[in-house]
Amino acid sequence: MRPCSIALLPVACSVPLLAAACASGSRGDAEPVPLRAPDAATQRVAGRTAADPHLLGRLWTFEEPPLDAWKAAYDFAPDERWLERVQRAAVRVGEYCSGAIVSPDGLILTTQSCVRECITATSGERDDLARGVNPRSLQQERQCPGLHIDQLVGARDVTDDVRPAQTTAGDQEEERARIAEIERNCGVETGRVCQVARLWNGARLRLYQYQRHRTVKLAFAPELQVAQFAGDDAYLAWPRHSLDFALLRVYDSAGRSPARTPAHFVLRGAPPREDEPMFVAASPISTRRLATVAQLTYERDSRQPQNLLLLQSLAHILDAIDEDPEAMHMVRDDMYNVRGSLEITRGQLRALQDSLVAGARLSWENHVRARVEAEPTLRARYGDVWDRIAAIQATKARLGPRMNAANMQIIGAPHLIYGVDLRRYLRALAQAPDQRPQSLTPEYLARLEEFLTGETRVSEALARRFLGIHVTLVQTWIAADDPIHTTLIRPGEDATSTVQRVADATKLLDPAYRRALIKGGLAALADATDPLLRHAILLDSLHEELSATWRVLTEEEQHERRRLGEAVLATFDTPVASDATFAPRLADGTVRTYLQNDVRVPTYTTFYGLYERAQVFAGDPASALPQSFQRRRQEVDLTTPLDFIITADAFPSGGAVVDRDGLLTGIVLDANREHLANRFVFLGGDGRAIAIHTAAVVEALASIYRVDRIVRAIQIRKDKQ
Repeated sequence: MRPCSIALLPVACSVPLLAAACASGSRGDAEPVPLRAPDAATQRVAGRTAADPHLLGRLWTFEEPPLDAWKAAYDFAPDERWLERVQRAAVRVGEYCSGAIVSPDGLILTTQSCVRECITATSGERDDLARGVNPRSLQQERQCPGLHIDQLVGARDVTDDVRPAQTTAGDQEEERARIAEIERNCGVETGRVCQVARLWNGARLRLYQYQRHRTVKLAFAPELQVAQFAGDDAYLAWPRHSLDFALLRVYDSAGRSPARTPAHFVLRGAPPREDEPMFVAASPISTRRLATVAQLTYERDSRQPQNLLLLQSLAHILDAIDEDPEAMHMVRDDMYNVRGSLEITRGQLRALQDSLVAGARLSWENHVRARVEAEPTLRARYGDVWDRIAAIQATKARLGPRMNAANMQIIGAPHLIYGVDLRRYLRALAQAPDQRPQSLTPEYLARLEEFLTGETRVSEALARRFLGIHVTLVQTWIAADDPIHTTLIRPGEDATSTVQRVADATKLLDPAYRRALIKGGLAALADATDPLLRHAILLDSLHEELSATWRVLTEEEQHERRRLGEAVLATFDTPVASDATFAPRLADGTVRTYLQNDVRVPTYTTFYGLYERAQVFAGDPASALPQSFQRRRQEVDLTTPLDFIITADAFPSGGAVVDRDGLLTGIVLDANREHLANRFVFLGGDGRAIAIHTAAVVEALASIYRVDRIVRAIQIRKDKQ
């Protein structure tokens, strides 16, 4: 799930609610709530749980796959040829997705959710997200602006090159400079994109080389209705009947002809079998298995509850926008991302509050700490790392709510964005060009002036709704004597009354008022009495101050996290997997059923189930099938497998699911709710990754959409049983 941007705001304001920088802390009028120690239930679970290295998950690098363990578990250990072919054919899609090359002429299979931005950007006045995209020739395939595809072609360890000796937190600037130099030199020498990944919290540094395809075109996407079939009811649920896929194509450097891609997958046509081994090749973005108990406590008590409040508020706004068809068209993609993020945040918060999860994490930490304490050399080097990290979390809990309240990139209430941008613009004009921050280029200032002096591009009603989120955040998380609180909210005032009072009094949505302020310069800004302008000025000045403090704190935490990673690697003889870093990984698992409410679920669904759901829930708009499916039902092989589940440690959308023969069996869509806890500790259990089967993709292309030119380009083995 990518961060969302709300298209109706006057600027492209991102909402990084799931990013690490989004912190939180105290509630209401009280002092910051201290991070709670593990409760009795957690302690009991910890006492009964073994510190299994697999609690860190099974996201293996291609350079160090656990071949002996796979041989013992699956009677299968892939050879170098298998690994290299899978590595080359599994790709990164943009900045947060994965995909699989499926033809020698550059076709890439991924999910529709991964290409929504491309669909929207290339649709013009049409609603192609709803209608689907089906170019009838190469010439009609649409270039996706800004999208690139990365194909891993090489890797080497550069830890000793970057870090020849023990470093302190203050040495990280030098470390970053060395990494940048290594990446730059590698790029010049090879002509590739070179990136250093921090594995095991940065304990190991690995240089990855990617062949980057910069010209990417959209070759096919189905209708949103079938990609998100059954709507919110189906998200993070199993069984699933969604046909969520899309096809991209990479082109040569000139952008005229499809790129040659000799490393590509052959597709599998046969259904998956119970207990059959499967491997997922993908680039997962983030997991938190190497976090300490204190870090996860901070997540549970501080960061995630505030994320939940913000997402719930955004979801309410989007629900209201849903009633306006024109506005709905503008924010539909954001709606899916906000609602999806809300479900994920709820599930992850429940997991953090679960004594089984917390107990497993505590058991793991106790085990590692005991091993470190037992060895004098390790104790001298790493014995204090847990206490240092805990102290940092306490500081984050104090600073976090003020950081968030002052950060317009989190919510982006239009009134306050105008106020903040007025301050920044006028301050920049008062400075000599060489004294301005590098980000304030003449081009940026010109765009900012156009934004500030132009017509307001957001309705008064919507602006008040976003202002309400900010007021609620301040009222809920900021102490009553804090200037952030006192400049906005009067004693005894509720959020609704505050919004009405300050929104009635402000003129920030009036372009004439903004132009007058710009004409008057900093003096006019200083004399202004507009309540929301004064509040915005305070927030922006505080954000500058708090950001500097937060950066120092983040540097310290990154250093301690790296020491923690070194301690973990030093205490285990068996391989342990690193957290996800968006570098390519290979996860293993099996096709396996589980009990849901005491009922055994199927391992895969079929087109029978898709049509049956549409019939049974005929009155539900989310379960209605597009006309294309209704017209050609008689031509569809209803026994074709549609979606299936696997136990693999897989989070990324678009990850390639491969069987032991190297055949592409599916593409990961997401996971069930039970899998969300695995972000913090890999317990396995009933958690499952959910994938669309490649046979479903081919059946839809051939029988429903009749895209013969694509079907002919894809190889599929239907004989594999």
